[in-house]
Amino acid sequence: MAELHIVKAIRSIRNFVYYVQAKNNRKHERTLHRISVNKGYSLFPYILCLSHRNQYKEYPMIYSLSYQEYFIELWLNPESEFIIKSKDSVILNQNYPIKLNNSQKLVNYIQCPMIKCINLLENYRVQVKILKIGLEFKSSCKSIGKDELRNEDAYFFTPNVLGIADGIGSLYTKYGISSKDFSTELMQKCEELVNSGSHSLQGRKLIQEALKSVVSGGSSTYLIASLLKNRLHVSNLGDCGLLLFRNHDSKLRLVFQTSAKYYNSDTPFQISKEFTQTQLNFLKPGCGLQSNLPITDRIDSDEYSITINEGDIIVMGTDGLFDNLYTEEIQKIIKTHMKSGVNTIASQLTFQAFKRSYSNNRCPFQDRMTSFSSRWQGGKKDDITVIVSIIQSE
Repeated sequence: MAELHIVKAIRSIRNFVYYVQAKNNRKHERTLHRISVNKGYSLFPYILCLSHRNQYKEYPMIYSLSYQEYFIELWLNPESEFIIKSKDSVILNQNYPIKLNNSQKLVNYIQCPMIKCINLLENYRVQVKILKIGLEFKSSCKSIGKDELRNEDAYFFTPNVLGIADGIGSLYTKYGISSKDFSTELMQKCEELVNSGSHSLQGRKLIQEALKSVVSGGSSTYLIASLLKNRLHVSNLGDCGLLLFRNHDSKLRLVFQTSAKYYNSDTPFQISKEFTQTQLNFLKPGCGLQSNLPITDRIDSDEYSITINEGDIIVMGTDGLFDNLYTEEIQKIIKTHMKSGVNTIASQLTFQAFKRSYSNNRCPFQDRMTSFSSRWQGGKKDDITVIVSIIQSE
């Protein structure tokens, strides 16, 4: 009987201690977490390495889980980070969020349930605002041709879709027929489809549908950016480019950038269509028949989908922009002329790229040629087209 009273007393003391501990932890906004470990067939001990930070200092804590233990319960703050070690291996718990910490190591971290609720509520409010208000492009475009009569770049922009195309100039060099008509008609057909209410046609599908009704022959790269609610859908084939900048913590940051696709050092992916008989009348003597011309109607494009915010800035351009200006230079120009609006930014980017193309200063195209062991000095003379857009509410 005495033993029973002792057991009850011990339980009461234990429950009281737990109650005091729980009350104190909740007072400091800590929550109880059960961190489990899937050991499989391993009998080696596991080490839980946990760091807790507050406004004063960091508290490193290490807990050992022996071979028969598969979980540990701890009162933790939302700022806690942890990893699990077994011998020399680091194990991440898939039941917890994962992030890259200040020491550039991948760790798990504790997320307070209340913070989750707040984040969900804020995301819901943002979604409701976007659905209610809607977003659109406010755009401006500038274009300069290396040959004013044969600028093979083409573009269009609407409140919801941006498009840019760069006709392949090498066809004129080889065959005497410019791709200007092809790239121009391709963008015109895309714009017609968008304005006709075909909003469901985005990126690759839009190009495929437009290509059916294009009459002119030629070859071109392209980039299409479509805005749907709070998502930016991008389809890119070749060496046109898109940069997405965002103001964060009073700083303009690059948050997304497309990549160019090349067959070799200077031949981008492209789509083509056979030249018409009218175009073939300008064919250089001795160039061969129409069947010898390159025809590639396969659209092997890169497809992207990015969440965007009101105030984001988009820069789209043909290779004439990105071959002559570095991304850091583009970002600096945007910062300098931010208050002047998209028209001024587009003008400045086009002018600076054109200026570089006729200089002997180092540029991205020179860097790329050097990587292929090709000798090149200075800028690259090319058609230059730049679209600058800012995301705003309708």
